[in-house]
Amino acid sequence: MPRPVEFSTKAEATLKLLEFRGKESLRRVGIAVPPGAHVTTAAEAEHFVCDNPGSWVLKSQVLVGGRGKAGGIKFVDTAEDARATSESLLQLVIRNAQNPDGERVTSLLVERKLAIASEAYVSIAIDRATKRPVVIVSAEGGMDVEDVAKHRPDAIAKAWIDTNVGFSPFLARGLAFRAKLPAGFHKRFASIVSALYDVFMTYGATLVEINPLVLTVDGDVYASDAKVELDDSGLARHPELAAWNTESDADEDQRAAERWMRLRSPVEPLQTFSTSAAA
Repeated sequence: MPRPVEFSTKAEATLKLLEFRGKESLRRVGIAVPPGAHVTTAAEAEHFVCDNPGSWVLKSQVLVGGRGKAGGIKFVDTAEDARATSESLLQLVIRNAQNPDGERVTSLLVERKLAIASEAYVSIAIDRATKRPVVIVSAEGGMDVEDVAKHRPDAIAKAWIDTNVGFSPFLARGLAFRAKLPAGFHKRFASIVSALYDVFMTYGATLVEINPLVLTVDGDVYASDAKVELDDSGLARHPELAAWNTESDADEDQRAAERWMRLRSPVEPLQTFSTSAAA
């Protein structure tokens, strides 16, 4: 059980992880993520799809939001398509209203396309008012949770965790019921929220979010997208994350991403690929 924690109400510097690294942190605690690989060149994408035939998603690895609307996510079915589409994506600069200068795409996540039956939302964040972690759940996955909360507040379920007591599976089961998650999520939901809480507490996260959490037509559940933000003050307790640390100024997130990109290996699979892991 995690030791009691007193969360600060002061704004702390945070390190935002790229999707592939956020998913790696989830995979380490037992949350299933779609099979795939992280690549930095069109040739790497082509070779991966050639070696692993099927339908794949090419996802631009950027911190700026709105990559889907900006054309930063594409679907491919052949190695030739993977190369041509990757070449195009790796020339993109993705912008949004909060970042008009945009962020250049320097790498891609090549990920198995899922046969989606339903999508949900789940996150754990720090509630500054109560100084406690709050778990937020919705059956409307794939949407901007702030828009859902604004226009359909009844579609959001929340629960606060007392860190002196720790996480309880009963809390997750209650959230799944109140959020009206489809029955296919229920069997795994408590273990998924428990694992998210493990990441949140272990690494001093300020946000751990899965959006969407996907239920496939075969009944499997995957973290289809992941957002993880770490408190810089907690990184000192984890030397293995030292490469992610950055100077504390306005460009810290971008430089953290670029620094990690320089240090990592050319191709880093998220998990061992198996042709039986169809989705």
